[in-house]
Amino acid sequence: MFDLLSPPTEVPQAPAGIVLGVYLRGLREAKGTTLQDAARVAGASVSAVSRWERAEYPIPLGALRTLLRHFGVTGKHADYLAVLSRNGRLGAWPTGRLS
Repeated sequence: MFDLLSPPTEVPQAPAGIVLGVYLRGLREAKGTTLQDAARVAGASVSAVSRWERAEYPIPLGALRTLLRHFGVTGKHADYLAVLSRNGRLGAWPTGRLS
């Protein structure tokens, strides 16, 4: 009759863009920064920042780095998020610095 498939052995990962967008929004809100302020810092429009936070559009690496610095995220944490934005998937901590 029906062949039952085994349940997956791996849990699917959330799309990296969504994770990154939610994280950026959380940082912004925790700092009490408005979308307008974040847009000014990133050199982008308010609608662009809003789309980045909702993962509707990928965030350019330069804008990501600028926002992360503004929110106080540096070092390995910033590098991990840069890799996340570049690769589009969650993974291990980066071993080297990204510029």
